[in-house]
Amino acid sequence: MISYNKEQAAEDKMHNLIAVVMLELGLDTSGAMAWAARYHAEFQQRFMDGLAKVPSWGPSTDILVEEYLDGVAAWARGNHCWSYESQRSPKFTIV
Repeated sequence: MISYNKEQAAEDKMHNLIAVVMLELGLDTSGAMAWAARYHAEFQQRFMDGLAKVPSWGPSTDILVEEYLDGVAAWARGNHCWSYESQRSPKFTIV
């Protein structure tokens, strides 16, 4: 979502989720953005709900599982931050 306008302007939009959603679901840009925002919110909620349901395998394994899941969450957040701090995103806000 973050880089769609930049990739569209560079005629490289087919490597972008929004363009794929538009093509696959027959949506316009606004509809695809709304779909992607809903999908992200639902997926994020599923992840958070899943964290509350992680079973225990004992202290030595639990700490490893916790480290792994923290890494998965940090990866997603890092990707988001990188998009805004790199040349990947435009210098204006996407609505």
